[in-house]
Amino acid sequence: MYSYNKHRKVEHRIILVVSFLAGFIFRLLNEILVGVYPIGYDPSVYYLYSVLCCDYDYILDAPLYPLFLLFLYRLLGGNIIVAIKLGSSLVIGFFFLSLAYWAINREHLYSWDVALFVLSFFTFWISLRIAWDLHRNLVSLSFSLIALSIYEKKPQVGVIMGFLSGVSHPFAIFFTIPPLLEDLKNKKSQGISLLISITAGTFIPVIGRYMIKGLSPIKDVSAKAWFIPRSLLLAYFVLIFLPIWVLWIIVFIINKTEFAKHLRESKKEAIWVFILFAESFIFKFGYRIQFLIFFPLLLITFRFINKKYSKKVTVTLIIYNLVCAFAISYFTYRYLPGSFRATMTLMLYGHFMSYNTAQKAIKLFKKAWSMMNNTTALIVHRRLVLYAYLGGIPICGKDNRVYLVRGGENISYILNIIIGAKCYEKVFLVWFTERETYGEILPDEFKIIDIEKPLALYEMEISSS
Repeated sequence: MYSYNKHRKVEHRIILVVSFLAGFIFRLLNEILVGVYPIGYDPSVYYLYSVLCCDYDYILDAPLYPLFLLFLYRLLGGNIIVAIKLGSSLVIGFFFLSLAYWAINREHLYSWDVALFVLSFFTFWISLRIAWDLHRNLVSLSFSLIALSIYEKKPQVGVIMGFLSGVSHPFAIFFTIPPLLEDLKNKKSQGISLLISITAGTFIPVIGRYMIKGLSPIKDVSAKAWFIPRSLLLAYFVLIFLPIWVLWIIVFIINKTEFAKHLRESKKEAIWVFILFAESFIFKFGYRIQFLIFFPLLLITFRFINKKYSKKVTVTLIIYNLVCAFAISYFTYRYLPGSFRATMTLMLYGHFMSYNTAQKAIKLFKKAWSMMNNTTALIVHRRLVLYAYLGGIPICGKDNRVYLVRGGENISYILNIIIGAKCYEKVFLVWFTERETYGEILPDEFKIIDIEKPLALYEMEISSS
């Protein structure tokens, strides 16, 4: 018996290592294929300038992963591109490992069943969307999955994982409360300890956001919702999980009695879904909370398919997920309004801009820099900060003529700062030819002096009066 248990432990460790390496290599290969540009919007924008500028206003919101990136950046001798690409690959490897950990400890799966579990969850389009560039969320989710998998057998390890999940992102508390409700009701010490540790970890970014940065928690509740208005969250919920609803209908038609019984037995997961759904209406980042619902919904789906059918059917689920991911990305990009498109458009492999557009942006920044002198200023919008960096523009205060439009700021705000300095005669800006886009409205005083569609180099004369 001892020998059998020892063999199982060795097998589990091998599975976990292989899972991590699979995720890490998958992302790393994609990062290599796209060349110098990091995959995803947040890595190319917020992660890049928060590390280069040591921007603690951004870092404090969810500190663990940005601080890790900052460590990688310095460890690699100041190569931010390699640091971001390596960090992204490590995050995907960690996510694979956390899914495998759940499969082994909560689903009691072994060998190829673990691989099928990991791939069934990773290939769902929301999982791919989070893995594309929401890495702070993904690190928190991964720590949460490990904590929820281990806290009953190894409470101390669970407490550590729970604390790290909270430090990684405040969303950890939203995700982990529902599955711990039964422990709280029955006053189980392990569940209570885990929830306390997650709350304590979450308190660190809360301190950063509301005490150090001076933001108001009331505004986070009452403010206008990001991208998806609260009035549309129900429709959004139905839409983003449409692949699951379609699959459930098909399974229900084929096996009505047993699937109905399975749904009735999935009360814990149903409560998990309901609470996350309710939480999404409270805070302004509601659509991001709805993203987390993919996990309990897929648990319900995978458990039935894996138990009732053969491995071939589970493989079919993985293929179905990928087909739906491509279809949703195409459909949202072509037919849905901008707010839906911004949250749902998925790029499985690529950068958030085309290669040609990226090259044009770098070319325009180089031209702008060649025209700079002591009486000119350059505005770099955060959306284009990667291309400014690759074009040789010294951002983050390394040259006081370069002004970065950070999160929460707009071009007009920075322009007023430049005009107020009263030491510049001209301002250059690289932006899109469409003057009203991405929440920006360019003043009419900006004139195009060079164009590389869909981008342009703008110039504005500053009156000396």
